[in-house]
Amino acid sequence: MDDATREQLSFVFAKLTGNLEDAASLALKGQHPQTDAEEADELIRSIQTLLNHADARMRALERLAGRYR
Repeated sequence: MDDATREQLSFVFAKLTGNLEDAASLALKGQHPQTDAEEADELIRSIQTLLNHADARMRALERLAGRYR
């Protein structure tokens, strides 16, 4: 895994963890969590980038495996 992908994964997991912690804290207070649209869009784009990267790596591995059959 390259450094950019590792950094992207760290960002996504940190954001998701923070969001879950915030939601849990608000829920304990009887409040409903709210997510900023811009923040949600940024997180969605990051996850899509990671999925695209994983998909490209899977296709590359499938091509490589096909060569050795």
